[in-house]
This record gives sequence, structure tokens and C-alpha cells, in this order.
Amino acid sequence: VNVGSGATAIAASANGTRAFVANDGDDTVSMIDTSGATPTVTSINVGSTPYSVAVSADGTRAFVANYNSSSVSIINTSGASPTVTDLDLGYTPYAVKTSDNGAVAIVSGYFGSTVSIIKYNGATATATTLTFPNVSYNPEFIAISDDGTRALVTTSDPKHALGVIDTT
Repeated sequence: VNVGSGATAIAASANGTRAFVANDGDDTVSMIDTSGATPTVTSINVGSTPYSVAVSADGTRAFVANYNSSSVSIINTSGASPTVTDLDLGYTPYAVKTSDNGAVAIVSGYFGSTVSIIKYNGATATATTLTFPNVSYNPEFIAISDDGTRALVTTSDPKHALGVIDTT
């Protein structure tokens, strides 16, 4: 299956019938439907340099961290064709994870000691940005509970730590 230029990350629905590939070479996400005999690919335009992608368990929502545009693109596939909502974060996003239902996503900002909690109801998105207490913390990787109420974020050099975030 051919996807866009410069594939950097992939995420799939829980049943594997829908996958999303971030393509930083052409600022797209390839949505791949694997439910039929032959996979189909839909190219979706997102922000500049999509670096990381996360998808809800049912495959109807994908969150894309756009490295160079300091934004997250939220792809909603519940309608007849995919729609995209862009949310400016004001910092360079690094990684993204979402809850099973796609209502909550967590985005780490590696160079800014920041983490954003994104809440999405299918139509509108809001972001609450948290700053780690010491500028030396560099948030990297994320785990999120199935219900989206708790997230864990690792930090790297020079302060190795684990952040625990209540998203409610």
C-alpha cells in the first residue's frame, strides 16, 4: 500500500480496520481502510511536518502532532468524508496519545516543558496547556488511561521523571 512522502508514524484502530500514517514529506496523513479485500488510501492535508499520530479505538478520530506548525490536527472520520480541525498549541509538539473514545488527547512539547490536554467533542476542540515546574524537564512519551482521565508522561535529560496528570 502506497502512502505519502516521508512516513514518520502509524496508529491503528483497535480492530485494525483503519490506520493513519503521518507523512512529514508532504504534510499529509494517509488514512488506510483495510476492511475490504483491497486496502484503500485517502490522503488528508494536515499541518506542517506531521510527526506523531494517535487514533481512537474505533478509528473515527485521529490526532496528529505537527512539528513545524506548532499545532495538532484532529481528523474526524465519522461523517461521509474526513474533516480536519487544527488547533494551535504555541509550541513544538513531539508526541500524542488519545483515550479509547477519542474525547481526550495528550500532546507533549519536547522543547518547552509543556504538555497539553486536548478535549474534543466531535465538533470543537479545546487545549489546556500545563508547564512542568522546572524548565529542564523535557516531556517525551505518553500513556493515557482508556477513559482519558489520567495520563503519564516521561521526561528526559537532564531531569528523568514521570509526570502524572489528572485530565478531568
